Formats: sequence, structure tokens, C-alpha cells
Amino acid sequence: MTVRSLSSDVEHDVLPQDCKIATVEAYVQRVSRKVEFLFVRLVTSSGAEGWGEGTFNALNGQIAVALKVLSQGLNGKALGDVRPFLAKQPCWKHGRAFRVAVNALEQAAFDTEARLRNVPVHVLLGQQRHSKVRCYANINRGTSDRSPTGWASRAASALEAGHTAVKLAPFDGVGDGSCAERLHEAGPGLDSFFAVRDAIGSDIDPMLDCHWRFGEESTREIVERVSPAKPAWIEAPMLEDNETIPVLRRVREFANQNGIKLAGGEFHVGVRGWAPFLRQRVYDIGNPDVRFCGLSGMVEIAAQAADCRIGFAPHNHLGPVMTAASLQAMAVAPTAQVLELQYAESEVAPCLKDLSPLALKDGSLSVPEGAGLGIEIDTRALSAVRLY
Repeated sequence: MTVRSLSSDVEHDVLPQDCKIATVEAYVQRVSRKVEFLFVRLVTSSGAEGWGEGTFNALNGQIAVALKVLSQGLNGKALGDVRPFLAKQPCWKHGRAFRVAVNALEQAAFDTEARLRNVPVHVLLGQQRHSKVRCYANINRGTSDRSPTGWASRAASALEAGHTAVKLAPFDGVGDGSCAERLHEAGPGLDSFFAVRDAIGSDIDPMLDCHWRFGEESTREIVERVSPAKPAWIEAPMLEDNETIPVLRRVREFANQNGIKLAGGEFHVGVRGWAPFLRQRVYDIGNPDVRFCGLSGMVEIAAQAADCRIGFAPHNHLGPVMTAASLQAMAVAPTAQVLELQYAESEVAPCLKDLSPLALKDGSLSVPEGAGLGIEIDTRALSAVRLY
């Protein structure tokens, strides 16, 4: 597959050379016991700014260290040189946390550049194909009652809030891949899935996320058991690495024979990490994550997915900057299908000055058309993280 460059006439505009990076700032917002959003802001000498998100929860401290290291190379650099600088960073050597920091800064650079040009980020990414994106509610983290009744109640609540699709990950009692064939532990999860199906009615197809709990034989059994309920897809039933590509292909073919699509790939890293899974058509639906792939990478992965007739449905389960960035990527993605939204995880208010750019309407989000990512962050809701 050929790596394609971002395509836009605006991309070739020359940014003012006197617009240099003045500071790199980091902020956090605690939203639940498990989740603390981590944001980064670039501020230029002209006062322009842009935001990115690098939330990695338990590893946020590592992201902050990486941001500190990277800030030393960014301070004083011309804005137009920021993305080329980030693209040259040896993420393959420094690890996943370093890559998340690089990609958060890339989001912020795109946001800053687009704001200066007074265009939405998607103008810098390529030809706009979608102005509206259908969304689904991930009801997993906010569901405290993990019984079938609890799951069903949460799914019904998500529909009342305007969602037209839901996803659940109900297999808490099943061990990870090392316990792959202990299918007897999956009973409560299957009961919960069927309870959700009953609660949302036959017109809405739920997604079933397995969080890599199973092996090939147990996945086949899960597929057979849930096929009467017609899930929209089964996601991440088993470990996803180069060694399991042949197995995942067999699983996908078996799922398709039972009228079910296979989704996955949220932890694949960048264009190179996605390439073999796309080339060998492991999935029907790919779930790339902007934190691990970057905005530039998301655009290329979307193009390659289209070449392979694979749907594009980004993994997006964290904060508003990640959502805004994912929307901008979906605006140019040929096979964009649906975007994940974390549903009612906590009662903590979003850190946005204006909620309307990310307001759900008829089960969809409109791609923000304001300058940059199209959102404004209220720093009063955040706590600063010292990088210097």
C-alpha cells in the first residue's frame, strides 16, 4: 500500500515564520475514579493556541514526562516546523506513551494552524466527504450495576438521551486471553447482552465488545450464541497481533457466515501497525485510535481501509478533544461509519465553554465547522500539570 500525503490547497499555505511556539502546557481533569483526561495546549508567540488530547489514564504520568521532553525541542520552533519535527520522532524506540504524547501535540499543531487560517482542521486533512457522523453510546464504564437488569437499564437510558446504537462489554467474569477457553464464565455476559437486546428493541443492533477475553473456539461459540440477537458487530474477541492474523481471518469468515461483522484494532499503532491487518482484511470494521495513530495516520488508515473495503469507526472513549479530532478525521474518511462516545461516565461537567459543537442530534454529531477542531476549552475546569 502506498502512503498518501494530506491533500489540500490550504496545506501548502505558508504560515508566518515569526509565529513560534512560546509554551507547551498540560492540563488534567478528573472525571471518575478510573479516568483522568490529559490535555496539551500549544501557545505561540502571536497568542494563537491549539489543543490536543493524550489521555492514557494510569499511564498519564508517562505521557507528561514525554510532553516535557518534547517541549524542549518545540519551544521557539516555527509553527510550520512543528508537525515535521513530530513526524521524525523515534516513537518506535521510545514506546507507546511517547507516541501518545507526539500525537497529542500533532492534534494541537493542526488545531493551531487551522485556527490561524480560520478553517476547520478537516480542510488541512483532505477532501470533506461527511458533514455528519452517526454515533453510538459505549455504556461500559458508567454502568455500575453489571447485572443483566443494570445493563438493560443503562442501554434504555442511552436511547432516551438520543443515541440510536449502544455497545457493551459485559464479560467481566471471564479471564483474559490466558483463560481463553473458559467459556462457562461467559454466561452472565451473554445474559446481559440478551437483556440489552430486549430492552432496546429489534430496530437497534447492539455492538458486543469482548475485550480480548476469548480464543478461536470460544469465539466461534459466542458468535453462534449471539447470532439470533443480530449484533451490529462483535469487537475484539481475542488477542490482536501478527501471530493471530490467520486466526482472526477465520473468525471473521465464521462471523460473516452467521450474519455478524468483526470489528477491532483499537490498540494497533500507526499506519505501519495497521497495514498487515488491512492488507489481509482481518476486520469488517476497523477501530483506529487517534492517540495511537495521530491525525495524519488516521487519514492514511482511512484511505487504506477504503481500498480494502473495510469500514472506518474510530475508537473514541475519552475526552472532548479526542472526540473533536476523531470527527475531523471522519469528515474525510471514505468509509466512515460510526463514532464511539462514552455515555454518562460521570456527573463531571465537560470542560467546554460551549457544549453545542459536540451536541448529539438524531443520534449523530455534526462535524464542527468552526476554526481548528471547532471546540473551545474552559481551563477553569482543569488543573495544570507542571512541565518545566
